[in-house]
This record gives sequence, structure tokens and C-alpha cells, in this order.
Amino acid sequence: MTRRSSSADRTGWRRSGRGPARTLAVAGLVALLVGGCAVDETATSEPDTATRPGATSASDGRTDPGATASDRGAPGRDVVPSGPVAAELTEPVAGRTAPGVAPGDRPTRVTPQDDPRGLHRGLGTVRGTQRARGRRLIVRIPAGPGLAPTPYRRDAFGSGWNESVPVAFAGNGCRTRDDVLTRDLLRVRRDADGCRVESGLLEDPYTGRAITFDRSRPTAVQIDHVVPLSYAHRHGAHAWGDRRRRQFANDPLNLLAVDGPTNQRKSDDGPARAPLPNPALRCSYAVRFAMVLDVYALTVAPEDRTAMRDACE
Repeated sequence: MTRRSSSADRTGWRRSGRGPARTLAVAGLVALLVGGCAVDETATSEPDTATRPGATSASDGRTDPGATASDRGAPGRDVVPSGPVAAELTEPVAGRTAPGVAPGDRPTRVTPQDDPRGLHRGLGTVRGTQRARGRRLIVRIPAGPGLAPTPYRRDAFGSGWNESVPVAFAGNGCRTRDDVLTRDLLRVRRDADGCRVESGLLEDPYTGRAITFDRSRPTAVQIDHVVPLSYAHRHGAHAWGDRRRRQFANDPLNLLAVDGPTNQRKSDDGPARAPLPNPALRCSYAVRFAMVLDVYALTVAPEDRTAMRDACE
């Protein structure tokens, strides 16, 4: 199955060209000739770098413009949500918050479609037309046998939580784990350095239970890779470079704070063998799983694709 049939589909973005910049330049020249007024430099418009396959802005949190082809995945792939379906998922979400905002200001959970970069608290319940959009995304992920020519090694994806790769929240001086805890917990209390999360309350998306997190019991709440690292390895990540694998391991889109024991039982299984205990969010989880696969150009096991599609019926 192919995912895209045209250059517009491949990028998922409408090409902007140089229209805004050229229009502004002409307007500025007219203003100078007619009224002698200076053009406001703060109003200049830059071309959208996301209109070029494989190019994203450094603040995008998705890829390094200098990454090699093997680091970026399949040739010509963007490393932001792309294609006719994922393009629908990139609208900005008004009023959302990011790590560092007071817990009392944080809104209810955000649906995967409203959070294509994993910046906000989720998983929110997917309803109505979002379920149909989710199904369209799921069925266009190509199926693959999940076979890799090399064995999986955890250290190939980096050791610990490493933000020295281009992911969202990178460069803020905090570890990825603490960024995710800050994003997903309520009533967050940090230590003096402003990074290390000492306590908080998790509304667990996997079980639906409220779980108190305390640094003295760190395994009660764990950070789960939605698409497990070994699953990614079997479905295409074995061909990536080290930098790309570290990026995948630290990408907030692929990370959720969840109930520790449930995460342990989930292990490295896909949605078919490890359905969420919370049935209300099985479609939300399936959409998030598919979004990660789509962004990173990974394949999916046929039984997992079926289970994900059925979850959103």
C-alpha cells in the first residue's frame, strides 16, 4: 500500500511559494515612493520550511534538517505528521499549555488529533468525526511482518533520557522524563532546580484510575513508549542511524505517563495483544499509536492494524 499519490499528499502542506514576501516587498516599495514611509521589519513573512519534503524548522521538535536520509526514515518522508489525513491533525489548539505552566491552568486531556506533536496532556476521548479520521489514518499505515535483520538492543536507542536530539521540550535543561511528568500530571511539585518532579497526581489513561506519584515510589508511575522501542526496531527502526533512534526514544509524541504495573504487563506488545484496560480510550490510544508510526514511517503488524481499526469503529 502506498501512502501518497501526489507531491501535495507527500508533504501534507499547501505550498506557499514566495507570495507573502513578494507582496510585502512591493507594498513596501510603493509606500517608500508614495509616502516615504519605512517598512516594519517585524512584519516580514518567511517562507514556510515545512512545504519542502524532509525540511522542518528547528523548533518543530521533530527532526534535524542536517540529518542523513537513513536518520529521517524513508526517502522523501517528512518527520512531521504528513499526508491528507495527518494534515487535518495539525491545526493549533487554542488555550493549551506546555510544561512549566501552573497545574491549575492546565486543561482537560487533549485528543491525539488535537496534539500532533505530543505537547499537551492526553489521551482525550476520540468521538464523532475524529474517530472516522482516526480510522483513515490507521488503515493507510502499511502492514509489515515485523522482521529485522539484526537483534534489538535497548542501548541502540540511547541510554537514559537524552534531550541532545531534536525533540519537543529539548534544550530546557530538564530530562525528558521530568518534562513528560510535568506535562501529564496534575498538582505537580518540583524540587529547587525547577525540573525534577517530586510529586503529582496522574489521571491514568490506561486504567482510568487516579494515581498519586511520589519520587519515593518512582515505579508507581512510569513513562511508556506508546510504540515500544523493540516494536519500532522490528518495523523499520533497525535501518535508522543512532541519532534518529535517540530522537524516537525521547519524542513526547511517543511518551505517556501511565500506571507502572499496567505498563509492565503491556511490555513490547502492540494493540492486538495488549489492549488498554480502559475501553473508553482504546480508540485514542490506537490513533496515537498510528500517528507515531506515520510520523516515523514505520510499518504495523496486520493484527495490530485490525485491532486499532476495530477500536475506532
